[in-house]
Amino acid sequence: QLLLNLRYLTKHVAFKEEQECRIIKIAPLTDANVKPNENYTQLYMEYANIRPSDVKEICFGPHATGLELYEDILANKHITIPCRQSKNPLA
Repeated sequence: QLLLNLRYLTKHVAFKEEQECRIIKIAPLTDANVKPNENYTQLYMEYANIRPSDVKEICFGPHATGLELYEDILANKHITIPCRQSKNPLA
């Protein structure tokens, strides 16, 4: 039952590569930022006020471009967040 939620974090191999962002945070359901949707069928977290200290890693998809540029932008703003290119073909 716990693994069912992982289906939303992976893509089928038939999907083409996209430039998108997914933010993943593991938190207890009692966390104040965990909110139900209007039908109470799904939970989500507010992330509009994310701080650099909240981010542990930035992982680019295996075919995503712009990693070096993004690292340069972070460095220019004196933000230290590790960036890496995923080797997972289904990322």
